Amino acid sequence: MYWQPEEVRDLLKELDPQNTIIFDYISDTESEKRNFLNWDVVGQFPWIYGIFHAYESNTEQRGNYEAIARRLPIAARDPMCKGLVFWPENSHADTLMLEFMAANAWEPSKENYTIATYLENFLRKRYLPAELVAMQSIWRKALPFIEAIHWNAFSQYQYDEGIAFLNIHYEFFARPTTAFMMLGPVEIQRATHYKRKLKPVVEAAPALLREIAEIDFAKAGEFVFRDAIDIVRTIASRCMFANFCDIILGLREWCDGRGDSAELEALFDRQRACEVHLRDILAASDDYSLYVSLKDLQRKHETNPNFEFTLKGNAENGYCRAYITELFDGIYLPEYDVCTNYWRNNFKNGIREIKLKPEDKWTPVDKEQARCRDDFYAKPLSELYIDSGRSKAELADNLRKLAEVAVVPAPSNI
Repeated sequence: MYWQPEEVRDLLKELDPQNTIIFDYISDTESEKRNFLNWDVVGQFPWIYGIFHAYESNTEQRGNYEAIARRLPIAARDPMCKGLVFWPENSHADTLMLEFMAANAWEPSKENYTIATYLENFLRKRYLPAELVAMQSIWRKALPFIEAIHWNAFSQYQYDEGIAFLNIHYEFFARPTTAFMMLGPVEIQRATHYKRKLKPVVEAAPALLREIAEIDFAKAGEFVFRDAIDIVRTIASRCMFANFCDIILGLREWCDGRGDSAELEALFDRQRACEVHLRDILAASDDYSLYVSLKDLQRKHETNPNFEFTLKGNAENGYCRAYITELFDGIYLPEYDVCTNYWRNNFKNGIREIKLKPEDKWTPVDKEQARCRDDFYAKPLSELYIDSGRSKAELADNLRKLAEVAVVPAPSNI
């Protein structure tokens, strides 16, 4: 991830292949330079093929399946490759990738490492005959959303192909300051790249969300319900990412003396509505509830009276913010409102810059966001919990609501 290929090759000269194995856990990286193919390990030095998954808040479905299909067969044929490791940072993240990697660990055949053919086998094994046709249609249409984003290396190391760091290690909805307050050249290049990449994909989101809303969730099997929520949060992630790209580029234009504040305010409102509807969709499943997790643990084991604060800290810290229902009302939406209110005030007063405090380098919203976090820790999780039974009954309606706001409509003059 950090090393140049020549640095890895130099390191291998210092290591003994009799007692050393190299682990490449970024074998699916977008970079064509920083991977095992350029390290002189193939056929020469013991190594392991692997991928890193569900990093930080990236717990939705994702994967660089195209790169895996090109590189995994090379590893499978190499007698010096001693195994395959799938390294996810959480358990409930991506059923498709988990099963895909397990299948390829045992049998790295073309049928398995080609995602289109593997998906069909996966679906036939996973669903009952009465469920299969509907879920085949949904998964096939969801696959471009899943493949659109995948994890990569860090920014300062990602200039190899003439492109600045192009991936995000977080979801903007979980850390809005990064979208609203970081408008430098790398952020603009990144937003431009992903806007171009995501726009053709997310155009299909409204129709797919409405198709998922046609599922009879009251009668749906466990896998259908769970997979539907996973697919929806992946669709929502891509749409919100595209919306944030529009916001970043629009704010940069505003700061440069161009741009339309009314359009930006409409984007602010659309993105907030996406987050509200995603919250209500996640609430239909207690898998995403921090409060339910707390109560489940307390039923099974004695806990410290202050353990709720520890659990909140584990969920809210800068590394782990993810798809957690209580965090939307508790932290994500309040912080989002702080950021948008800052810019609405700038629009009103004609201020076209972010004024940083030179003495402490804080952004103008940091103290307000600290207050949001204090309020979150002060409010019991029981007050932030949204009833899953009611939310499941309203799931279809909330999916249709998300479909209405997920994608910015094209200008009427295009």
